[in-house]
Amino acid sequence: MVALLLVPLVLRVWQPEMSQLNLKSCTVSTVGVQMYGPAIPVAMVTSLVFWFSAGVFRRGRALRKRGIRTAAKCVNRERGSNGINFLVMRFTAEDGRSLQAKVGPFRSPPALVGGVIDVVYDPKDLSNVETPGQMTSGRVALPTAIVSGLVLALSLLFLFFGA
Repeated sequence: MVALLLVPLVLRVWQPEMSQLNLKSCTVSTVGVQMYGPAIPVAMVTSLVFWFSAGVFRRGRALRKRGIRTAAKCVNRERGSNGINFLVMRFTAEDGRSLQAKVGPFRSPPALVGGVIDVVYDPKDLSNVETPGQMTSGRVALPTAIVSGLVLALSLLFLFFGA
């Protein structure tokens, strides 16, 4: 999303002003061109890191704060070509609805098809389901989100106000 917003800025920043073109001798003066070095790619990369780490922290925090632990039955196992496994689990929510969710990834799944394991789900976001062992604590995601947010802010300051 942020990368799409930066495309017009990239085009504006790296184009010379029209007054700097000399059509008689077909030369271009670079006096009007402003180059901000690595600020644009840094802003794009840190915006993606911030977006992913903030999402991981938000989902993990929701499960830690209001997650409900319940038994779930494994109804399917999906194995990728790289050896990563996902389990499709069926469980009954607090309000009586029967829900199905994919949990993982696992190198070695904790249950076979038909087996029962515990899962934690967020009653406000029923797509947010994890096994208790895979719930994130926020020890990595929160500092990553903070640092990438600060680097993103600094790179945007360099872009808009120069160095």
